[in-house]
Amino acid sequence: MKTYTPDEVLSALAALPRPVRDFADSKALIGIYKGIQKKHRLNLHETDVVINATNMVLLGLELETAIEPVIHKELPELANAAVRELMADINDRVFKETKRRLRENIVEEEPKNSDGTPALSRDELATLMK
Repeated sequence: MKTYTPDEVLSALAALPRPVRDFADSKALIGIYKGIQKKHRLNLHETDVVINATNMVLLGLELETAIEPVIHKELPELANAAVRELMADINDRVFKETKRRLRENIVEEEPKNSDGTPALSRDELATLMK
């Protein structure tokens, strides 16, 4: 899997349909990743590999078929059966949820400041960070 620059990642994120973009940047996705980490007893390095590979697919930068070879290569200590179960969880919990949110046009509420005014958009924040 290629290593992408922050600009490539931000561009890919900005190009996603809003439901997918919102999910890719949501607490719900973080919760899913935490659940996968706990269920499969992944250490921090293993979790990082799984999240990075999954996110690159979610952003459309890699094909879904790229995840399993990356996990096998980067985490040779995981048995084949464990990788198959991990892949099933990623498909069921991340990609099916992404497709459902896209199909049902589920979007996250725009962030608000404590006074109720709109917070900076992701695009505005990305512009400020450059």
